[in-house]
Amino acid sequence: MVLQIMIIVHRRHSITNEPYKHLSKEGITLAKNVGRFMGKFDYVLTSTATRAVETAVAMGYAIDEDIDFSSTVSGDAADHREIPEGTPFTEYSKRIGENTSSAAWGQNVKNLILTKLSRLASDSRVLIVSHAGIIEISTATFFEGEDLMHLGNGVKRCEGVHMTYENGKFSNSEILRV
Repeated sequence: MVLQIMIIVHRRHSITNEPYKHLSKEGITLAKNVGRFMGKFDYVLTSTATRAVETAVAMGYAIDEDIDFSSTVSGDAADHREIPEGTPFTEYSKRIGENTSSAAWGQNVKNLILTKLSRLASDSRVLIVSHAGIIEISTATFFEGEDLMHLGNGVKRCEGVHMTYENGKFSNSEILRV
């Protein structure tokens, strides 16, 4: 079973009075431009957050399912909420290795995503639109114990990670910059 998973992140495009709620005009333009080059997906999963849903739609995709990623936070959430935006993937890996609450959070996100993927046909192309922090912690958990230096700093708007899922293992991580 081979699944290609492309994760695209979107955040902070909102310029409304309600931070992070809706995409701005610039955010819609960015998502449209990125979406033009992404190809076809068999399954599109987004966060329940309005900004994630609007990103997928602006990219040109119909959403198959949305999930509440905040449900993956357990225990003392302080150590992963203190991770600043743009923190390198290697720092997320380090925190997982130290068995912090970030490790539990990462495992919860991984389990949630794997549950969704388990229902899909082999050779599916999947787009997940979620948030910074979620992308880094899930990638660090998918590739636990591996060197993620090549991924660099955390993702920015509409950036993400492309990876392959084959026979129960993630491989071929590649950063997608805008």
